[in-house]
Amino acid sequence: NGDQIFIPKKPSEVLVFGEVYNPSALVYHPGLTVEDYIKLAGGFTKNADIREIFIIKPNGSAFSLGKKSKFVF
Repeated sequence: NGDQIFIPKKPSEVLVFGEVYNPSALVYHPGLTVEDYIKLAGGFTKNADIREIFIIKPNGSAFSLGKKSKFVF
């Protein structure tokens, strides 16, 4: 009845969840870093283990930043 479904060719959002103050779906902006998105989600809570951050890519693969993380908080 006139309904349409739009499927973007590229993901347009970044999901930030876990031990952050405001788990969110944020608009993707080229050039922003993982650290930028975490800050936009309110930053880490006191229970966060920043050595256990992992990224899930749009294709479903995942990788851990692990101890190689360059975060300084």
